[in-house]
Amino acid sequence: MKKVLFIAAVLASSVTFAQQEISPAQQELSRKTTARVQDFNSKMDAKVDKIMDITNLESDKRSQLSEIVTTKESRLDRLSREGKEATDVQGRKNDIMNAYQTELKQLLGDSKYNLLQSKVSPK
Repeated sequence: MKKVLFIAAVLASSVTFAQQEISPAQQELSRKTTARVQDFNSKMDAKVDKIMDITNLESDKRSQLSEIVTTKESRLDRLSREGKEATDVQGRKNDIMNAYQTELKQLLGDSKYNLLQSKVSPK
């Protein structure tokens, strides 16, 4: 009985090991995905840094600001990837931007939010 269990364990471990091999196509996809995510993250960090510089925001609020900016950008990216198949694109885009502005105003406060708006889109 012990021999049968040992053979079954060896077979199960060899099957598990064989399933863990990663094909070259999977490795290439993983490299592309990693590069795309790193590019996205660097863009988000640049946007957050710019907002922090303009508003002189406290450094302890950086993570909240980063979450707000990243959420907005990822939602807009998802909407653009849906392309022509998406319904009410402009309405959804407006909803995303309104939610972003509301959260940003709540985090920054009125004076810093107005300062940011005047620097980003001067009249």
